[in-house]
Amino acid sequence: MIFSKTKTYFFTCISYFICFATFGQDLNHNKIKKDFLTLFNDKGNGKLTEYMYYADEGNNYYSKFIQSHKAYYLYDEEIEIIRQNKHILSKYLKNNPNIIDIGPGTNTALEKKTLPILKALKNFQSYLAFDIHAEYACNAAKMVHQNFPDVLCQGMIASFTQQNHMDFLKKRKLKNKCIFFLGSTIGGCNEKLRNRILQNLSDILLPGDYMLLTLDCNQNEKSLLKAYQNHYNNLLCLNIIKFFKDYY
Repeated sequence: MIFSKTKTYFFTCISYFICFATFGQDLNHNKIKKDFLTLFNDKGNGKLTEYMYYADEGNNYYSKFIQSHKAYYLYDEEIEIIRQNKHILSKYLKNNPNIIDIGPGTNTALEKKTLPILKALKNFQSYLAFDIHAEYACNAAKMVHQNFPDVLCQGMIASFTQQNHMDFLKKRKLKNKCIFFLGSTIGGCNEKLRNRILQNLSDILLPGDYMLLTLDCNQNEKSLLKAYQNHYNNLLCLNIIKFFKDYY
């Protein structure tokens, strides 16, 4: 799914690789307290998903989940869709050489999803990996830089669910960009959180910018349940409780 605003700009940049902790654990404490209560009042359906990856084990559980669970169709199908359509995407993005990758994920995800799109682009100039985990953000910037040594690559440790983090990107006013939001991450959030995330992303889009968003449109209950019935996915969900335990 591609979103665009009309009017085009031009932007150039120097080339280097850097990873920086812009916010680290700059968390909204009042929000965390309210979210913590939803563990007990059952009003947080889809609201606590963002906490899965805060604790250190989160990214490790997710990696093992997608590697060990063949019934998790989403990962492989998304890779195949990107493989089939990367050259079509390059035509849409011919005037958008600056990429912001929201939640780039594991090295495997980068290799099979992000890099094929980047390699199809004709005038790729800059890449910013935006993730709550330092490992994902820095590895993504490093891996892209290894493949594109003449491109500006940055890793930013921050959360796309927090307004003050997104305000940093808004103030940069980077033109001619495309936001990558792959992995159907937004599908695991409730309506209120989804709206907030989309509003945050919309706020940093300028005329001529694009957003590439992937969504799981599967409506088959049986295959959906089977896709997520896995030991590592259970541990990933329990990571939400671990976050609150460590926080308090």
